[in-house]
Amino acid sequence: MKLKIVFCLCIFLKLLDVLTTYFLVYKFGPEGEMNPVVKYTIEQLGLTAAMIFNYFASIALCYWVFKRKIFYALFIIFVGFLAVVINNFYAIAQMMI
Repeated sequence: MKLKIVFCLCIFLKLLDVLTTYFLVYKFGPEGEMNPVVKYTIEQLGLTAAMIFNYFASIALCYWVFKRKIFYALFIIFVGFLAVVINNFYAIAQMMI
């Protein structure tokens, strides 16, 4: 049961990550993205395609870990997604001032 909850929370947090990253990059340009891999993907695919790719690649990783029932690995992914979402909201708040 805990594994399913963490998996669902990972999906939700990744969606928040993609939406907040999309907002930051759309509103403030490429300097809104700090992750060099995501920044490169945005340059190669465009913002929308890169965000869709980012979302599905991350969810595929979560699903792979979920199917193997590795709770602690999924929990670490969850904590990482949570940290990114908190950072994105902080960046949005700083840029809006």
